[in-house]
Amino acid sequence: MIHVVGLGLNAKHPGPEAERIIRKAALVGGGRRLLERLDIPVERRLPFTTAADFAARLKTAARACVVADGDPLLFGIGTTLLRYFPAAELTFHPNVSAMQAACARFGLPWHDCRAVSLHGRDDPAPLFAALTHVNLVAAYTGPGSGPGEIARLALHRGVTGWRMHVAEVLGQPAERLATLSLDEAAGRTWQEPNMVLLERMASPSLPLCLGLQGTGLAHQDGLMTKLPVRATALSLLRLEPGGVLWDLGAGSGAVSLEAARLMTSGRIVSVERKPERFEDIRLNIVRTGAWMVEAVLDTVENFLDGASDQNPDRIFLGGGVTSDVLERCRERLAPGGRLVATAVLLSTLDILRHGLERPGWDFAIHQLMHQVSVPLGGICVWCRTIRSFWWKRASRRRELSLVAAFTRVAERNGMKGRQSHVFSTLKGGPAIDVICIVHVDDLGSPENHADEILHEPELARVVLIGHGLAIDIHRV
Repeated sequence: MIHVVGLGLNAKHPGPEAERIIRKAALVGGGRRLLERLDIPVERRLPFTTAADFAARLKTAARACVVADGDPLLFGIGTTLLRYFPAAELTFHPNVSAMQAACARFGLPWHDCRAVSLHGRDDPAPLFAALTHVNLVAAYTGPGSGPGEIARLALHRGVTGWRMHVAEVLGQPAERLATLSLDEAAGRTWQEPNMVLLERMASPSLPLCLGLQGTGLAHQDGLMTKLPVRATALSLLRLEPGGVLWDLGAGSGAVSLEAARLMTSGRIVSVERKPERFEDIRLNIVRTGAWMVEAVLDTVENFLDGASDQNPDRIFLGGGVTSDVLERCRERLAPGGRLVATAVLLSTLDILRHGLERPGWDFAIHQLMHQVSVPLGGICVWCRTIRSFWWKRASRRRELSLVAAFTRVAERNGMKGRQSHVFSTLKGGPAIDVICIVHVDDLGSPENHADEILHEPELARVVLIGHGLAIDIHRV
């Protein structure tokens, strides 16, 4: 049995039980400085070198214990030991962690705090994921990742609404506490070791949720993935915590933002080539507080050539689909990954189909049709939000057959005489180019596809008249 002892903040005074365990151990493992502070005899010391060598030496010892600052199971050596030993062979002795002590110093409840470690790590993704999803973040720091570096990282991402608490040399006579803004923290030097707490002071102006509306997001002339398409794409991506998503041809970044709501950890990169759309993405990140989304101004091709060696396990292709881009995405996608692409044009669909058929990928094509109701003159109006087909403009000579078809269907539904009211209601609105009537029976299946098309500039909108009669209007 190996005892793993947490020493809290003051290793010089470990407590009676910890002292007994350390005294009886033939071999005491831990960091070099910690072993020196405890005055462990050299012949009984096992300084940490590499995890594998350290574990191998422990296995050969008759009576061994391992000591650690704070709590051994909170970003401590306990997690490392569990990779080499069954839990039944380890006895953990907990103690006060630096996170707990720092929260106590600043009077912050820590039951909902998310702890991240930047010590010895150069990936800030865990920090930004925490800033996206919780209101209090504890960051374990280290050389090159102290309070100043953390503040500058956050400011570069555009983070607002947060303040920083810094506890320097916790538990020592020189302990010092500071609460300040990110700008102030970025310009100061700090004594090590230190602990950082980030506290949310203001909520985002737009709550981060699924089904984001275009009215709340910045976008260029409505250039954003439509809500039903987003919902379908996100479900097909099957996003998982800790994953990496590339949103290529991101437009307004709407897919990235909703992905951030679903991914509690991981990394999201939103790539857009046009500067004005890139600025929209950055603005939308600030509005929603989706700090885990990293906006990149670049073409999809250049990004794929110069991206880091961390291959994504999810790719969303919202724009810029070419055969070359698709091939490079296939090369970069991690084994077991998923790629979802949207196609408005048939030519894009053709590129996707041929590009995925050649290497023998399993894929499926989903066609979406979506309508939403709005009130109009006391009746229910269907407004099509996704176009599935493009109709050619019909000549005006089809108008009579259309009206005749409309009248027949209306009579069959007990609506004789109401069609004139409906047509008068529609007059005076913006010009449209195509109208299509479809009758549906009580079971909801097509009974009579009276698909009559005409060019009628005076008609205005999509209308549902009574039970079972749908008029579908959209522009071409």
